[in-house]
Parts: sequence; C-alpha cells; structure tokens
Amino acid sequence: MINSNDYNLISTFYDPLAKVIFGNELKSAGAYAFQYLDIRDASILIPGVGTASFLDEVKFGQRINPHKILGIDLSEKMLTKAHKRIENQDFGKFFEIRNGDFFSSHFEVQFDLIIANFFLDCLPNCQIEEFM
Repeated sequence: MINSNDYNLISTFYDPLAKVIFGNELKSAGAYAFQYLDIRDASILIPGVGTASFLDEVKFGQRINPHKILGIDLSEKMLTKAHKRIENQDFGKFFEIRNGDFFSSHFEVQFDLIIANFFLDCLPNCQIEEFM
C-alpha cells in the first residue's frame, strides 16, 4: 500500500491538483455509487476515503439516506480535510471517519456496501486479492 506519509505530504494540494488534472470527473466518479444505488438505511464502509471530496457531488435525501457511513484512511491529514467537509455539510449525524489501516481494522458492525472508489489503485496485487 502507498505509505500514508505520501498522502500526508500531498494533502494540502491533493484536491486542487485533482481538479486541474481531472476537472470534476474524480469527484463525480467518487459519488457514482451514491447517485445510482438505493442506499436507504444502509451501513456503508469507504476504505481510502481521503478528503471525501466526492461529498460535494452527493445530494443526500430520501433515496440516499444511509444509516451509517464509515470512512477509513491511513493519512491523518487527508482525514482532517474530510472531517471539515463532513462538518461543513452537516453529515456528522451518520458519517464517521477513522484513521487506520483497513487490513488491520476490526469493525463492530457488518456493512451492506463497501465503496472502494480509488482504494484498489493504491494496493499491491496481493492486497487486492486479500481485499476481495
């Protein structure tokens, strides 16, 4: 897996750089599952949540009304940005973020859905197999 310190180093310019390179496509790709799935009362896990920039594209409401979302990431600085975004958009009532390694984490609940948008891109093949 890419070292969390790598993402800590680039956290300050990660979202602006992504916007320059990809426009809104990266955010839209991150929000894709929310736009096309019925996730009423679902428990969702998002490994590698990063800055949670996809939240800018998600319109929570009747069809998109999760019970709980847990975002996990190794990079503390990326999670700091995610936390601010969650607070600013008032998603705190159902969105929790946690610093940690997906592979060594123990989850208290089962999840209905795992959204791993760009998480797999950061893993070596042996960890992709383990994840699957």
